[in-house]
Amino acid sequence: IVGFPGETDEEFAASLAFVDAIGFARTHVFTYSERPGTRAVDLPDKVPHADRRARCAEMRAVAERGERDFAAKFLGETMAVVWDDAKANASHARAGLTDNYIRVVLDDPDGALPTRLATSQIKLSALEGQVIRGLPIAPVPSRRALQVV
Repeated sequence: IVGFPGETDEEFAASLAFVDAIGFARTHVFTYSERPGTRAVDLPDKVPHADRRARCAEMRAVAERGERDFAAKFLGETMAVVWDDAKANASHARAGLTDNYIRVVLDDPDGALPTRLATSQIKLSALEGQVIRGLPIAPVPSRRALQVV
């Protein structure tokens, strides 16, 4: 949470430096917002909304860089991918996750990958944004041949 009441510029800078130094593999960053009925809504020293939004954007940029750096360490590796998305986009790609939560996308123009949860071995080949492009290490088996998890 960024912009919690009482968060100073120095505290935010320290949090930002911490996230940058750790290089988390996965993060969830969000802006503090008032919720009626909570104790925090009555706390003093509220951070202005514009500052909260700016801090959130800055923290997300640092966190995303850490996620990319983590994923890049696995380029060239072969890993099991659990496909959890029938189509990642209009180009007939499939999306899934490795056991350490790296998002992988694999082109599937023939529709060989399943449309439900299943696992296959994929070589992590290229980093594109926040995902890794995958290549099958052998021909992708038919839907019936994949192990359903």
